[in-house]
Amino acid sequence: MIDSSNGKSIQLATLTEGHSFGEMSLIDNLPRSATIVTNSKSDVLQLKKNDFDVLLQKHPPIGVILLMELTDFLCQHVRDGNESQLKDPPMAFE
Repeated sequence: MIDSSNGKSIQLATLTEGHSFGEMSLIDNLPRSATIVTNSKSDVLQLKKNDFDVLLQKHPPIGVILLMELTDFLCQHVRDGNESQLKDPPMAFE
């Protein structure tokens, strides 16, 4: 969920078991850009940025694999967003 300029929450996605969220915060140091809300009891794992950075430093081969997977994941999100925009383009302003 993300808050719109008019103060209403907008649902960005529906995630199911096995999906992840919050990946951008592992790359940048910016505050989160959305809020997760569950519809049922959920078990989640948290990986803090500092712990991720330590993992990258102490285990470079694992870090490379994780960063490649993270990059693939984020690229797919961008592609999905692009496809979504093409199917239902926003109103153009002149």
